[in-house]
Amino acid sequence: MELEIINRGTIKVMGKAVRTRFWKMGLSLMFHLAWLDLTKMHEKIPDQVDDNVYYGINIDFYKKKGIVSYLFGAEVSTYKNTPPGMETRTLPPSCYVKLHLVPKDEELKKALHIKGKANYGNMAKAGYQYLTDEWLADSPYERADMSENFELYFLDELKEGIYICVPIQKKMAGRSEEIEQ
Repeated sequence: MELEIINRGTIKVMGKAVRTRFWKMGLSLMFHLAWLDLTKMHEKIPDQVDDNVYYGINIDFYKKKGIVSYLFGAEVSTYKNTPPGMETRTLPPSCYVKLHLVPKDEELKKALHIKGKANYGNMAKAGYQYLTDEWLADSPYERADMSENFELYFLDELKEGIYICVPIQKKMAGRSEEIEQ
């Protein structure tokens, strides 16, 4: 299992947001359609930091209400020229645990308790579950509430996997402080 602790400054993301009711087929279909829409609009995103990297950010998740919002986009240096129909999201500086997900990795599937065929959807869900329920419990870190989880999609390496990132901070007796590295 390939895990890494990374520090990131402010991340500005511009792209297409999806808001939908949470149900398996509708959710995956809406995500797929948003991804296709974004790939058509990719060149229209101005001021990209790296045109090979897409972000997937879970902006809202209201399980009891059955609603989820997700932003697909690219990191940008400024929001000055945001095209109509695109949305923006700023992630504050944070430390993250980054997990590399590869659907064909049988050992990773076992570690994440995935039965049957693995795909990016069920691996991301299992990966987030593993990081928050198992890895954090056995680590010197805890979840930092100041930022959202996100996925990284390297376009020229999609067959090599994706990355999921969860914001973390060091555990402190009685209180937490951000990680200094």
